[in-house]
Amino acid sequence: MSEAVKLLTIEQLLSQESQDHYLIPVYQRNYAWGGVEIGQLVQDLYKAFEQDKDKAYYLGTLVVHHRADGRYEVIDGQQRLTTLHILNKCLSKFDGGLTLSEIQWDAEQTNLDFESRPESKAQIDNPAVAIKADSGIAHGFEAMWQALINLKNLEDAKLKDRELIDQFKEFINKQVKICRTIVPKDTDLNHYFEIMNTRGEQLEKHEIIKAQLMGKLNQEDQKAFATIWDACSDMSRFAVSGLPTQMREEFFKQKFIGQYNLGFDEFKNSIQPTEGQQDNEEADDSENQSNAEKDGDSQNQSNTAMPILSLIDSNKNPSINKPEDKDNTDDGKYQSVIDFPNFLLHVLKVRADDAEKEKISLDDESLLTAFEHLTDADADADAIKQFVMDLLKCRLLFDYYVIKQDNRKASDGTEVKWAILQPELSNNSIYAKNTFQTNQGGESTFNEQLVMAQAMFHVSHSSRIYKTWLQDVLAYLWKNYSSIQNGGEAFLDELHRLAHNYYKKQRDKLSYPNVSYFMLNYVDYRLWYEWKQEWKQAGQKGERDFFEKYAPNQNSSAKELKKAFDKFVFMHRSSIEHCYPRNPEDDAKKVDERQLDELNQLGNLCLVSHSENSRLSNLLPDAKRGKVIARLNSGRSTQSLSQLIMLMHEKWEVSQIDGEVSQIDIYTGELKNLIENQIEAIAQ
Repeated sequence: MSEAVKLLTIEQLLSQESQDHYLIPVYQRNYAWGGVEIGQLVQDLYKAFEQDKDKAYYLGTLVVHHRADGRYEVIDGQQRLTTLHILNKCLSKFDGGLTLSEIQWDAEQTNLDFESRPESKAQIDNPAVAIKADSGIAHGFEAMWQALINLKNLEDAKLKDRELIDQFKEFINKQVKICRTIVPKDTDLNHYFEIMNTRGEQLEKHEIIKAQLMGKLNQEDQKAFATIWDACSDMSRFAVSGLPTQMREEFFKQKFIGQYNLGFDEFKNSIQPTEGQQDNEEADDSENQSNAEKDGDSQNQSNTAMPILSLIDSNKNPSINKPEDKDNTDDGKYQSVIDFPNFLLHVLKVRADDAEKEKISLDDESLLTAFEHLTDADADADAIKQFVMDLLKCRLLFDYYVIKQDNRKASDGTEVKWAILQPELSNNSIYAKNTFQTNQGGESTFNEQLVMAQAMFHVSHSSRIYKTWLQDVLAYLWKNYSSIQNGGEAFLDELHRLAHNYYKKQRDKLSYPNVSYFMLNYVDYRLWYEWKQEWKQAGQKGERDFFEKYAPNQNSSAKELKKAFDKFVFMHRSSIEHCYPRNPEDDAKKVDERQLDELNQLGNLCLVSHSENSRLSNLLPDAKRGKVIARLNSGRSTQSLSQLIMLMHEKWEVSQIDGEVSQIDIYTGELKNLIENQIEAIAQ
């Protein structure tokens, strides 16, 4: 790792022996952290300590300017740095038995100075001085002491003795790390503050990783790396939209989605500036070299890494030939199912061997740890170049074959539309089309089915972390992208295999309250898919046969049901509804214990929104039917296909005597057969 970006343990950061001294400049605000911020920090540190006291924990960034007097002027991160000094002082004396004012404090010099604030320096060096003052630092010591007491007083007796306190302190000193970033000597600090104010107080983990990786590359390689990274990091548009204009044209000309043998050097050469741009850059380089020589910098500028400010925010680097804003016609129209930090983890896992895959957690809290093999001292530039090309490959696969929310089609804010789209270039502008489409340009059946299958997975596992289904999909695409371009049938089969593997793990959890959101969404998907297949094979007759099979005494025409199936879309719903209620409003319809087990079967359950569940609540099926039909007549879609089929039955009641088979029993059996038969078909 370069000296400009350096990971320091807290012991190294705070140590007097390191001879690194830090200065809080006068233009920085006074210390302002209170009980909330300090309490959260202590809880986070202790949680990491409890989970694995031998594992590194990353605390963010400290951005500094190396002054002529040797001290590091703190530009960003002074609140964290001051808090760490306060924590270090408090842990050295804390035993849980004495108050802050009862401790015999020693005046020990710290390596933290405050420009033109001698009282602040005196307080951070000696808490005995601080507790007599009315200042931010004084309040910080009080809040820190209380945070440690709160830990000790919890039921499981955290920090219960001196030995555990010492272990906690050792963990903080040795395993907690902060990324110190030194801005170049000639940095325009006003411009830097403008950037920091735009982005917020603290760099994101993926920005730290970007800087660490780029710090190992020479300047030309950094430009190519940053071009790819920045194009891939904006998940709201196609990655190709972020490529330089000349590379974008080459991409569509050569159809690189099917030619993933493009190497880093080949990519780098393709984005070289034009002759006129080259002349300007050479002139700039010459001027920079001259200035460096005047400053006594003997380093070879042609091999020097870009300044750290550019590494962190390469969007500010004008030397990278990026497309103009007018070309980004897809910008903001699509919403990704995952954010960039978590996508990085998926890329790491997809490209890893089986042994390494097990070590990679799909949780961005572990992002810095997951990248240590590429950021530590032993990592080489070639490995970093290969990673960023793999990142581009994975992002292109994601763009072409993974669903996204299409904001262009959102109706009234309550409905969403999912799409699988690919980018196309026309008149130097990007537009989107269905990845799999008919010869007439319309959406193919496979495209529609792929969208529904992936949407079913996504809404069942809506968190952006631990998206196992997405990892499975990307792993399949990674290995099979060539065959997928010939059609979506094999891809759809793989999604079905994946869904049925999930189902088989949940076979013994098909009743309330153990049934999962995935299982209920899967029922809706299987009904939708079966309906689509019947219509595809036999037209209106097949469609009628389908509705007669699952709703033989339907209270609606096949035409109305078709409309409901046509408009159905998977959405994030998290309330399990019993079609026949467990606690009916009508006392005469109350159920006993035996009947309650019947109501908890898969055939009486569906997934709806919380508001819909509250609206239907304990109404009997006849009343619910009226409300659902009114919803459909108003132009809105049904929230559950399974619910719709239940309510289309003329009679939906529990059995009255032992041994009687109710419609709920029959429908539950039909659903299980529908799923099991599909498993057998796939196995063949």
